[in-house]
Amino acid sequence: SAAGRMRIAIAPSNENVVYFGGLSDGAGFIPSLLHYTYRSSDGSGSGGTWDDRSRNVPSPTDLHDAGGVNTYGGYAEALRVLPTDENTVFFGGTNLFRSTDGFQTSDNIAWIGGYYGPYLAGQYDSTQSYPNHHPDNHDLQFLASDPNTLYSANDGGIYVSHDCLDDNSEGRPIEWTILNSNDKASIVYVVAIDHATLGDTTVLGGFQDQGSWLRTENNSWTQYDGGDGCFCEIADHKAAYYMTSESGYIDQWFLAPDFSYVSSNFDFRPGFGTPEFLSPYELDPNNNNQMYYSAGNSIWIDNDLTNPLQSWTLIENAPGNAFISALTVSTVPGQELFYGTSNGEVFRVDQANTASPVLKEITGAAFPKNAFVSCITVDPQNADSIVVCFSNYHVISIFASNDGGTTWRNVSGNLEQFPDGSGDGPSVRWVTLVHQKVQELYLCGTSVGLFSTADISGSEVTWTQEGVNTIGYATVENIDARQSDGFVAIATQGSGVFTSHVVSDVSGVEAPSIAALSFDIWPNPIANVAQIQFTLSSSARASLRMYDVTGKTVADLAEGNYSEGMNHASFDCTTLPPGSYFIQLETPDAVETRRIVIRH
Repeated sequence: SAAGRMRIAIAPSNENVVYFGGLSDGAGFIPSLLHYTYRSSDGSGSGGTWDDRSRNVPSPTDLHDAGGVNTYGGYAEALRVLPTDENTVFFGGTNLFRSTDGFQTSDNIAWIGGYYGPYLAGQYDSTQSYPNHHPDNHDLQFLASDPNTLYSANDGGIYVSHDCLDDNSEGRPIEWTILNSNDKASIVYVVAIDHATLGDTTVLGGFQDQGSWLRTENNSWTQYDGGDGCFCEIADHKAAYYMTSESGYIDQWFLAPDFSYVSSNFDFRPGFGTPEFLSPYELDPNNNNQMYYSAGNSIWIDNDLTNPLQSWTLIENAPGNAFISALTVSTVPGQELFYGTSNGEVFRVDQANTASPVLKEITGAAFPKNAFVSCITVDPQNADSIVVCFSNYHVISIFASNDGGTTWRNVSGNLEQFPDGSGDGPSVRWVTLVHQKVQELYLCGTSVGLFSTADISGSEVTWTQEGVNTIGYATVENIDARQSDGFVAIATQGSGVFTSHVVSDVSGVEAPSIAALSFDIWPNPIANVAQIQFTLSSSARASLRMYDVTGKTVADLAEGNYSEGMNHASFDCTTLPPGSYFIQLETPDAVETRRIVIRH
């Protein structure tokens, strides 16, 4: 019969016995479990016997049913045999089950992990997962010195049961312990920050199969939403929080200043369209009471988030069979919606929140054909300045326009191995623009880490890797930034969330420079030794410090009493890793910061 991905488990106590478990048919959800016993010769024909025990395995009713052993098309599968007993078998998909007769019957099966099982008082318990365990099982391992100790690897991390044969309660036979303390391997799809509150460091994140979590000012994380945490948004001044899970389920949360629960509106998706697993949406930056939402190939607007269930209006259906993979909304001027598709097309919708939106395709002639648009970034100060990213390998990854999408230029620069995009260049997932006092800073998330540049105007753009010793080569999936003070949050695949301030003045307002009248560093970029020159209008005590992009102090360069007029200092960069850094000059009356780039 037809079969999909299968796991193989040999019984350690009798290696003539082998179990094969996994996906059985093209429907994508029916589990299969075969028992094989070797008899003689090469094991074929009469040399071995097969017994199909699939009928005894708890089975889901459809692809999306979380009950039973749903492998989700072969994604989640785990199969092991107890080292001391060939008939005690552990088999899991979304859930984890134990059989003491090798699933030869359906009478000796216990639900021991995952979502919820049908063997709890004869019905599903859909109110909670198995205590201290997690669905979507991928592997099981017994401790060699103690076969009663079982380790479980799943989408939630690593768990251990020190008595996997226990049967201490009906419906909850064994106990698990979570081993994920200090685990920094989280996969984060999207991060969101409060764009309106200066100095605020709250971060909302959508975590793969871990729901949506909020990091508060005391650096603690709290889970609010479940499922696969996906796109998320924080309304200005935390007026509301928006969290989505897989297939575009979107929830609206209202929290008190101490982040305690106030109220919520669950799953207020439009009633039409077919959202993708990750369905992008965005609040209008000029009116957080409006939301633009993608559902497959359609875009919707909710004009009144005070009544989110009743206010959806269809704006546009993307042409063809592609789905909408990226969208963003302009700030100055407002009401311009940009969206990209899974086959490489980009569109602009003018007057998007009116009854007569105007659609215009702005796909560049040089855009890679049928590529995946992973991000569209619009300058918050000028909607004609646009950056589009493609996440495919072996294509030109980043294009920019200064005229609203009429013309485009390649700004991938040194991220590509070869000018045509071929070679070993990374996958580009995201680009964010941060306006600084003296320049613009573009941050680029890729499959090999975070990069930045201050200039994409020329034909040869140079991107510099950032956070070499912190973010490293982790895939950066998403970046969010606050323009007023340069606070940035970064979502990575496998290394969690990073935050930093990338501009100097956290007040967001030019500080009165009473003592520091000028401040220059050269050369920049720097290969070895840098020179610093600053001018004081009167004698004052001053200090010079260097910070990396995460805000960590790298070096105290100088501190002391300096005279009126021009002053000099220098520092050696030869031992520092390449990347961006910040030099901060501080006097009693002013703080000034300059960005430098070290290249060896």
